[in-house]
Amino acid sequence: MDNQSDNPEKKPRKKKPKAVKNNSLNPSKINTDSIRSLLSKFIMQDMMEKEMSAVRDIELDSLIATNQEFLKCFIIVGYDLNEIPIVVFKANSQLQADALSSSITKLVINGNKDV
Repeated sequence: MDNQSDNPEKKPRKKKPKAVKNNSLNPSKINTDSIRSLLSKFIMQDMMEKEMSAVRDIELDSLIATNQEFLKCFIIVGYDLNEIPIVVFKANSQLQADALSSSITKLVINGNKDV
């Protein structure tokens, strides 16, 4: 005998559509003071981030300039004090770029040993 005739499958129930709430803004309930406060906080935060970014760029430029005084080509890899990744690859020719690439490969393969 067929087991399906003993236990017929139930049809899945159709879900009723949920009622949509009217989320329109009521102009009488808008608090302009809180909006102004939020906007001023956002503007201040944006200005501070731009200022920090400018300072970071100046510091990175001075780091690059210092390295250029002593090195023909170099790679700087690390994180700044705000945990933002820094990667600088400075090579003036394809030969220098190949030399840096070779040095990085040796460093990765040999670990902390002398490159």
